[in-house]
Amino acid sequence: MSKSSSSAASSGFARLALLDDRDSLYGGASSSCVASTSSLETTPQDSPLHSPSCASPDALHPRSATLSFAAEVLAAEARALQAATMRLKTDPDTAAGFDAAINVAIQTISDEGKLIWCGVGKSGLIARKLCASALSLGLSSVFLHPTEALHGDLGIVHSKDVVILLSYSGCSSEITALLPHIFARGTPVVAFCGKPSSQLVQQSRAWVDCRMPLLHHNPTAAAIATGGIIANSTHTDKMEGEAWAEVPAPSSTTTLTLALGDALIFTIARELGKGKRDFALNHPNGALGQAMRDQGLLTCAAAG
Repeated sequence: MSKSSSSAASSGFARLALLDDRDSLYGGASSSCVASTSSLETTPQDSPLHSPSCASPDALHPRSATLSFAAEVLAAEARALQAATMRLKTDPDTAAGFDAAINVAIQTISDEGKLIWCGVGKSGLIARKLCASALSLGLSSVFLHPTEALHGDLGIVHSKDVVILLSYSGCSSEITALLPHIFARGTPVVAFCGKPSSQLVQQSRAWVDCRMPLLHHNPTAAAIATGGIIANSTHTDKMEGEAWAEVPAPSSTTTLTLALGDALIFTIARELGKGKRDFALNHPNGALGQAMRDQGLLTCAAAG
């Protein structure tokens, strides 16, 4: 036997042995796929090992427990959004806080001040995104890192501005250390926070309600039955945590903060008469810029 033939035969026997092992694991399910040694010397895609009928149960059936967990994460974040939506419609404190945030932001822009977005950690990343969204609509904005602020960057804060602080707990040391220096400039603060009793909320001009849903509440059923998730409860009731119950990684809280920030920015822009044309002027490149030009909207590039 030639060296190449010997190698092919060895490979064939090894693969037959593998099939035997699969038989013992899956009760002989692969036995119908076993072919002659010559048929095993085909290309890999034609091999019985690559035949769909020989696939393992894991390959044929999705891991339902794994997908269920992923779906639960999405459901948890959706509950936070649904509960916040209902509170904005039915909870007087939530509605008043959001309305105050709209008013102070509109006044700031009208006075040619700027929206200063500020947060640390994951909240800081959300603040950066919201700052970028505001800029794309022509709302004067800047991101301020709270640590850098205390090392010189406070010079960007003026009395005609508004500082929008993002902190779910409202007690992050970097945020609380910054507050006195903001107030010393006569600058108002809008708090995106989930703890209404926190120092941040208590000292702010306006509060954007970032609370999580009450634990064990079904948002839809509770909203229909009571007219609001938290409207008829105390602020000390037990609330849901993050989307993965075992790990407090920011997820539901940051998703909600991002969505509320988008709602605030879009509402402010709409109230100020801004919209698609402003977005086109500030976003001339990429697929979105091209889409704006296709709709006949003037972009910066076209204006030049």
